[in-house]
Amino acid sequence: MRKVTIILYIFAFLSVPILFIVRVFAEAFVGYKFSAIIQSIHEKLPMLPPDIYIFLLLLLIGTIFFAFQLWTERDALKEHVEQLHEENKELKNRISSITDKRISQPMIHLAARDTKDKLIYLKDKMETMVNAETYVNGIQLYKFTLTTKKVDIKRVVEYVNDISSWDSASIQIISSVSNEFGQVVTNPPKLTAFVSKYVEDLNAKKQDDIVQTDCYKYAILNVASQILNDQGIQINNKINYRNEWAMFNKNKRIGIIEAVLYIKATNSLNYYIFEKRHGDREKLGRFYFNTLYYVNDEPYILLITFDKDISHLTKRREPVKNVLTKKSEEILNSLAK
Repeated sequence: MRKVTIILYIFAFLSVPILFIVRVFAEAFVGYKFSAIIQSIHEKLPMLPPDIYIFLLLLLIGTIFFAFQLWTERDALKEHVEQLHEENKELKNRISSITDKRISQPMIHLAARDTKDKLIYLKDKMETMVNAETYVNGIQLYKFTLTTKKVDIKRVVEYVNDISSWDSASIQIISSVSNEFGQVVTNPPKLTAFVSKYVEDLNAKKQDDIVQTDCYKYAILNVASQILNDQGIQINNKINYRNEWAMFNKNKRIGIIEAVLYIKATNSLNYYIFEKRHGDREKLGRFYFNTLYYVNDEPYILLITFDKDISHLTKRREPVKNVLTKKSEEILNSLAK
């Protein structure tokens, strides 16, 4: 409305030169008929000078034009609001479709006056749970930072029944890939195309040409594949084993990095499970359960390592993730007490 008011004022201030120009052109092209038309109108409405009708006509046209513009903007805004409602509905449907695969308490909160004391308490609880659970090899808590340039992860406290070989991990983020992923993450067809694109890109490389930046592409396409899998969409094309092995050698902590990226992409609504496919033989086949965990309002990643033999607890044709979820719920509930 402010724009319309400004235009109307402009019309008022420019009325005299506009009227003069219009009259000149009208006389040139219409001739005496123009004067006759104006005089005829004046005879019926004598209270106004003849030239004022031209101003009123221009003012009416201008008002109609800007009213139409406002109407168009209103329709565009209405369409945008409807689109946002649809996107919100789609997000709710996506969330509801994975409720049977997520834990009942996805964001565990543990509060205390002193974080250090709470971490000591957590370690004691971890030790109790690991020693009590036949199929649990360890529980670890990691602090993480995620920026537009890098993911950093550092172990804070743990209890494992074997030697833990690392305490930190990091990966450089490729901005173009990250932005592309962000644009398609809520659109399954485009997300599927995104995965296919980077699978082809990485498979086209020779094993010796694999570099650190390829590890980020690999991590993000695994995250995208898991998001699609949550919605019942299976990805058939995979990275060939040799190149996957080469990327693992470049960054052996890529699984937990994927967990951070996945939890961020799904707004912390879900958990992330991956299986060890490379590295130490005695650890091959292990399952790693990752979820968001809060200590004094600070976010951490809690990682529970399950022995591969936990698959023996599954019933016929039951996914091993079902057993992992049930066991993880029990552990998380015990840690929160």
